[in-house]
Amino acid sequence: MWSSAGIRAVARATRLHAAFSPTLARILRDAQIRSRADLERLFAQELRTLSPGHRTGTLAVLDVLTGPDAWETLRERYDIDGETAIRRVIDSIVLHLRAARA
Repeated sequence: MWSSAGIRAVARATRLHAAFSPTLARILRDAQIRSRADLERLFAQELRTLSPGHRTGTLAVLDVLTGPDAWETLRERYDIDGETAIRRVIDSIVLHLRAARA
């Protein structure tokens, strides 16, 4: 069974080697496209009320907040436990969506 640290290590290695591998680059690009589509579907109601410019910016922020780099930074660089990291990401998403509507 994979540990979360093992999965993060594989993801990090994949991102590093994608520059040298068209196959890995395509896999990452496809995953990013699916992730963006998932965010658009998950937050469709909140995004619907935003202007096109705010919608694009908000999707970018949601992508960053929910991406592997944010998770790795919280967990490894700042040694934040998983539950706290999840709470911080959720709080950040809620705050950003509130600010985007204002």
